[in-house]
Amino acid sequence: MTRSITTALLFSLTFVGHAQNIKVQLDADGIMRVGAPIRIVTIGNSITDGYSNTARYWAWPEQMNRLLGPDYQVLNYAVSGTTMGQKANASYRKTDSYLKAKDSNPDILIIGHGTNDADPWRWDRWGNEFHDDYISMVDSFCKNSHTPILYCTLAPPLFSERKAKQNCYITEKLIPQQKLVAAELGAQTIDFHTSFVGRSDFFPDNVHPNDLGATEMAKIAKNMIMEQQMLTSEIQVKKGTIINPELVVVEPGSSVKLIPSAPYKGTWMWSGPNGFTSKSKVLKLKKIMTGGVYTVNFRNAQGKRAVLRYLVSVRGQKPGIITSYVSMPGIPWQQTTSVSVHPGQDLTFGPTLSQTETEGGTWSWRGPNGFFAYGRQQTINTMTAAKAGRYGVTYTDTQGCQTSAVIDVKVEGEPVCPKLSSHIRDDSGWKQTTTLAVKPGTSITFGPHPMNGHWSWKGPNGFHSNERQNQLFDFNASMAGEYIGTYTNEAGCQDKLIITLTLAE
Repeated sequence: MTRSITTALLFSLTFVGHAQNIKVQLDADGIMRVGAPIRIVTIGNSITDGYSNTARYWAWPEQMNRLLGPDYQVLNYAVSGTTMGQKANASYRKTDSYLKAKDSNPDILIIGHGTNDADPWRWDRWGNEFHDDYISMVDSFCKNSHTPILYCTLAPPLFSERKAKQNCYITEKLIPQQKLVAAELGAQTIDFHTSFVGRSDFFPDNVHPNDLGATEMAKIAKNMIMEQQMLTSEIQVKKGTIINPELVVVEPGSSVKLIPSAPYKGTWMWSGPNGFTSKSKVLKLKKIMTGGVYTVNFRNAQGKRAVLRYLVSVRGQKPGIITSYVSMPGIPWQQTTSVSVHPGQDLTFGPTLSQTETEGGTWSWRGPNGFFAYGRQQTINTMTAAKAGRYGVTYTDTQGCQTSAVIDVKVEGEPVCPKLSSHIRDDSGWKQTTTLAVKPGTSITFGPHPMNGHWSWKGPNGFHSNERQNQLFDFNASMAGEYIGTYTNEAGCQDKLIITLTLAE
């Protein structure tokens, strides 16, 4: 659908679904208009954190965000090694990420805890508290009459004989509890278990998904969310400009109607600036002098929920002026609106606002090839010609006021290739080295840098892997020798790294 930008006495625009990708285009006020994304928060352990992925860019929540598109902002607050259990060691509630997750006030909450809780020695001690701890965790995200839409993930299977007992606990003890909690809370489940039974190829260390496994998980999660996100949005305005069906710029003192609809009957609940609430389906705003984000939650007779976020902005109101800064590895910050980088270099944007950022304000980015991101500082890894072009950033405050800046990026010259660095972990922790004597029967992990790019490995005893990070169990003489890793990246760089492992006497 082609959107028109129109000012009229009474203009109406209807659209099924959410706004499409917004290009870097400034309006007459010099602003790249973007809407308010639906905020999704994911919490969990290393499976959600992206422990075994090439980089966090490939963790399933980040991949899910790219599949959902710019109408969604996914904040991944998972922490590796943590548990749902409050009394268990490494409880997630004792982390700073837990506090940040709650403070983010999510529209949708996805909980990925459970695998670590199902470790037999933990479950036998604290498993009877898992149900109540789960309910308590969800309750802690509900405040000021706001209850996020909840999705409970079912833990993926584990593989190998050493994980057999824990896998049995996941199947027979953990997942039934996860389903029970979901039913009691009226939540939906995201099944990360069924599709991965027998798929050890997606879990090279028998626990954590590789990039391809995380891709499949992202697809499953995205499909579950979109099954419920079936609302239609419409805006009517007397004096103003409708940018898209969830974003309107009004003239001061004008009126607007926000009109959501669903393919089934149910109830509506609105929230907005300064504690605003309403149970009307259609929201009528009159004599608008300040804007803001208006969120509507829908619940059908079966308890399924969906959410929309509208942004109302008042023309002529800006929260300040953005000053653009960029930096590259080894090069300090520089104030500029245009920059030239070599292929293979990383580029970081770090704009500043002339006035103090408001709590709850949002930095939104758009760029070449559908690039979008949220957050003030952004790093573009491994620049290529395809990533060259104009990048736009918009800051939106809690009153719907917006201000923007653009940065033009050229990619030219000879590629800058990264220096490979070997990291090996044994029982005593990580070491930056290319050689290590390994004790018989122990486990060893090698995970070189950089993370961005593709690794292909060959080694003793027919060893082959396309993972960056690899783990060897029960090390013995047949595993000793040279492990040769070939690294390639988007900029065309290619190099080899040799890791030598010997059997300690």
